[in-house]
Amino acid sequence: SIIKTKDGLAVMIKNKKVYEVTVHVFSGQGADKKALGEQVFRVKKLPPPNTYVRGMSDDGYVGKGAFLVNPYIRASMPEYVNFDYKFKVTQFTMLITTNNGTQKPLRSKSNKLTPEMLKFVQSARKNTKLIFTDIWVQGPLEKYKTNSPLLLTLK
Repeated sequence: SIIKTKDGLAVMIKNKKVYEVTVHVFSGQGADKKALGEQVFRVKKLPPPNTYVRGMSDDGYVGKGAFLVNPYIRASMPEYVNFDYKFKVTQFTMLITTNNGTQKPLRSKSNKLTPEMLKFVQSARKNTKLIFTDIWVQGPLEKYKTNSPLLLTLK
């Protein structure tokens, strides 16, 4: 079935065992209906999106000041996917290590760090590791949890 999204049209396939779909295009209706052509498309499951923050290097380092100016967790398709599929992070957990060495989860119900998270980052030292887990993203058609945590190191 074809579904209209805010970004355009998407094709939903209910049978998850389908690996090819043939799209037939017609012009007109009734007796005037003419076949214009058909095209076979391969159907694949989308890979999980990459999560990142602006200014993050490939090895996970991010400047503390840059992160505080733009304190959002973002998600996008991997570079090898050759079409645009928009994602928005809808919630995540940031694990912090307290002064007594225990880990404390802080939760955000959006893509933005909470005031408590921002306070922790502001007081963090260079090379502090930030771990983001339970990252949920919303795509044009579905919402799901990402597979791996996001690990940042402040520089």
